[in-house]
Amino acid sequence: LYLTYADFYLRQNIFQSSVEYIEKALLLKMPKKQKTRCTYILAQLYERTGNPGKATDAYSRVIKMNPPYIMAFNAHINRALTFQQGSGRSGEIESELNKMLKDEKNADYLDQIYFALGNLAYKEGDKERAIMQYKKSIQHSTQNTDQKARTYLTLANLYYDEPDYVNAQAYYDSTVALIDPSFKNYDVIYAKSLNLTKLVTEINTFKLED
Repeated sequence: LYLTYADFYLRQNIFQSSVEYIEKALLLKMPKKQKTRCTYILAQLYERTGNPGKATDAYSRVIKMNPPYIMAFNAHINRALTFQQGSGRSGEIESELNKMLKDEKNADYLDQIYFALGNLAYKEGDKERAIMQYKKSIQHSTQNTDQKARTYLTLANLYYDEPDYVNAQAYYDSTVALIDPSFKNYDVIYAKSLNLTKLVTEINTFKLED
């Protein structure tokens, strides 16, 4: 009954109510496979409702349940992406991600792993290392253009905030080349790309004349 309620609210995008009913359901006995799946969905809903700390804990519980390979992989990645500074588990998470880099089964997913490592470094305040990991994510991109666009955009935003407008322009330009107008905040990204292109042109002209 609780899971029926949870599904009812989930289909209406009333995520907080769905969370409450899944939490109630998980207090009851259920088959291991179902419990693992419910815990994974709960972790995703914690993300959607702005509770990254709870999401990280829930993904950790999923990993300990020894789920199927794809679910385990995604739980590892999402745990790194929801990690918050000060939770004290960055070393453990980083170690597991580095092990995943060496697993042949993950050969086509190295871009996602490096992106997760970049996120971890950034959350720990190591921006230089984060940038290095994000660049490795791009270098190892094979098929996942969505991930590549996400990494380009992350780097673009990082450089824009420094500010390093020359590098920011290059990565915004690469982002625009991969996304379509339905992409979230496409207009903002496209406008930044155009404006930075004009600015960088002016900067290069000034340097040349100087």
